[in-house]
Amino acid sequence: MGPKKKKLTHFISIPLATKQNILSYDKFRRSVLNQLKKGKDGFSSETTGIDETVFRDELTLHITLLMLSLKDKESIDKAVSLLQKALGDFKSFDISCSTLSCFPSLEHAHKSDVLFVEPDEQSREYLKQISIKIFETFLETEFVSQEDLRFHYTTDGQLDTKYHVTLLNSKYKKFSSPSTKSTRSFTLDVRPVLEKFRSSLSLRGSVDEIHLSSLYDDKASNGFYSSEAQIHAHS
Repeated sequence: MGPKKKKLTHFISIPLATKQNILSYDKFRRSVLNQLKKGKDGFSSETTGIDETVFRDELTLHITLLMLSLKDKESIDKAVSLLQKALGDFKSFDISCSTLSCFPSLEHAHKSDVLFVEPDEQSREYLKQISIKIFETFLETEFVSQEDLRFHYTTDGQLDTKYHVTLLNSKYKKFSSPSTKSTRSFTLDVRPVLEKFRSSLSLRGSVDEIHLSSLYDDKASNGFYSSEAQIHAHS
């Protein structure tokens, strides 16, 4: 038997729930749902599995940089201290996300878990620079291991994080019968969304802060995840 899988409790992220992004996302969501109601070209809730419950809450739009398992206050405080150290010279940068894609891959869009929008090339370069600073600082103190970061790198050691903003997720699905979900492996057919709405959403903004947030605590007053720390950019 392999090592016990760590329970992920916190994450480092870039919040993107600005007023303009919320409006853009809501317009995209309403457009997809309206198309579903028309039921044309095989594009319906019944054929795709897409309904209003699989869309993420607009107040939680973000890009995740790193997931963490923090079991107590001591580990949370240590993570905050390391994050402050890693991002001590962090400067604000602009970000733009406008390309729709899906997990596990575009080739499996008919059986997708997640539909997302990903950053453009320049934005990804900024995100990589931030990630490297965080990863190196956390690795130096052995707060995380290479194994913890295995999904962020290729086999030859190149950073290969799939930065994205989740829009739809099959795990959000609310079923009319509690027993329904346990009797099937539920996925989404996002092909019609990719075909009809590929260029209809753009999330943009200036990255002025990076958060360490809890996955399980109550949401903050602004609707975003409860924050253990907020690292603000230097001017």
